[in-house]
Amino acid sequence: MNPILLTPLDISIAASLIILDAALSIWLKLRLHRQIAIAATRMVVQLVAIGYVLRFIFALNNPAATLLLVLVMVLVAAREVAARPERRFKGKSNLVIGFVSVGFATFVTAALPERRVTVHSGDMGYTIGPFARRAECPGRSVIS
Repeated sequence: MNPILLTPLDISIAASLIILDAALSIWLKLRLHRQIAIAATRMVVQLVAIGYVLRFIFALNNPAATLLLVLVMVLVAAREVAARPERRFKGKSNLVIGFVSVGFATFVTAALPERRVTVHSGDMGYTIGPFARRAECPGRSVIS
């Protein structure tokens, strides 16, 4: 598996979109620019932190540790899903629904990597999915 290397251009494009959002907030007098700045800062700190955690876990080369981390991440995501709705079910139903939803999405993403969808546009084809490779086959859509 090859890491995705982000160039300074990639980072600057992403940063410029956040700056554009903040500028539009000021221009349209939405007063969201401060929340955007705080959210962007939190995002950077969280991504750097999870990057270090993932590097440590993957360096262990232990499937049990990786599975434990996936379980923790699914539980945290399920809790976030359960906490969002204004109207909630009684008891732990929201948490169960969140866990099943996030767990199923995680399973589909992680356990079914062999499925690839190739979408063709003109003379070029693009494969979407894990371990994707560029394909050329004009005029057809293929699920492999």
